[in-house]
Amino acid sequence: MRTRAGLTILAATLMWMCSLSTRAQEEKPQVLFGGFSTSGTVGVGYRFTTIKGSLGEYNDLFDLHNGFRLLDVNFIGRAPEGNHSFADSYSVTASGLGGDPYSAAQVTVRKDKLYDLIVNYRQSYYYWGRNDNAILPLSPSGITRGLTSNHDWATVRRIGSMNFNLRATNHLQFSFEFGRESRDGLTQSTRSLDYPGSSSTWGSFSRANPYLVTGPLNEMSNRFTGGVNYSFRDWTFRYRVGYQVFSQDTSWTNLLPSEQSIDTSPAAVNAITTKERLTTASWSDSRRLTSPVSEFSYNGKATNWLELRGGYNFYRYDGPSTVDASYVGIARTNSGGTTVAPYTLAINSRMHVNEPTHIIEQGLTAKIKEWWNFYADYRYIRSTTDGLQNFASVFNGVITPAVAVACPAAFQQGTCSNWVVGTH
Repeated sequence: MRTRAGLTILAATLMWMCSLSTRAQEEKPQVLFGGFSTSGTVGVGYRFTTIKGSLGEYNDLFDLHNGFRLLDVNFIGRAPEGNHSFADSYSVTASGLGGDPYSAAQVTVRKDKLYDLIVNYRQSYYYWGRNDNAILPLSPSGITRGLTSNHDWATVRRIGSMNFNLRATNHLQFSFEFGRESRDGLTQSTRSLDYPGSSSTWGSFSRANPYLVTGPLNEMSNRFTGGVNYSFRDWTFRYRVGYQVFSQDTSWTNLLPSEQSIDTSPAAVNAITTKERLTTASWSDSRRLTSPVSEFSYNGKATNWLELRGGYNFYRYDGPSTVDASYVGIARTNSGGTTVAPYTLAINSRMHVNEPTHIIEQGLTAKIKEWWNFYADYRYIRSTTDGLQNFASVFNGVITPAVAVACPAAFQQGTCSNWVVGTH
């Protein structure tokens, strides 16, 4: 009886406390921030980590390190009724800020029946490391290393966008969009030292000797578009026009001085490649492509049982590409590799590319029964690439001889290419 009475008193006390809490929340005055009634939460924390073993493997899998973190942010604001401010509501959300591998944020501002403004941002870190440089134990076949791909990277990707939609009428809307995407960081790869005008002897050397190289990477694309959406009965039509730019700059150098190939062939052949050391190597290339943007799409009901959708997109990438490189080292002077000699090699290339692309889409949905729909979609992509490349190489002071190439008159001299690719 005493226990039951105690439980009854405890339950009554909890109910009374809950009642006070609810009443306090109901009577709590609204918080005004910039004319908006605002509520939200903020989560913060500090992470402690202890890592033993391979740091590279830990970054591959988790990449969670010590430090203060803004774990999550959520705010929602609403303008009071009858307020004629520039917006009726806003929201702010964010997560993983302060150093986590995946972070994101979004800001939304709305004016009812007039406009929406949405700003997004994402950032992602990517790591890949296989301890390629470690000297592995000798195997019966004489392999000392090369059990991994020797391709490592530590890069960060950033994606941002801003979308503004303006409602002119119930049927007509205008949109303005901006998007930006970038990727930068360090990469490690393998390269063979081929060049325009190389001999068969050099070809056997380059095939036998991929070297470790490393260098920075920088890529960036920007996209600007404006569009119109129009709705009529059961149909919606969308058209966007704009401009986009893509640029890329990469460079690399050999990882170590007097570097040996990663050749994994048996010891007898490896004894040849050990003589073919790479003293220095450098490579830099860049390209910049621009394109107009034209995107049209539609969807709607043709009948009560048939819906149609489709579109047509057009892009035309156009721009230059450049390459400059130099190699210094020791290479074989015969195909068998029994004799070697020093070499000095310089390469440069200038190229221009034009690539118009057409994308046509058509689809339908047929309603056979209430519980049974039939879908069909078709896409055709046609891409035509025209390129002109002028290149030159100097090997031990000898310039690559000119090669006569049968190109259209517009190309004049160089190497021209034409690719036509159709994909269904």
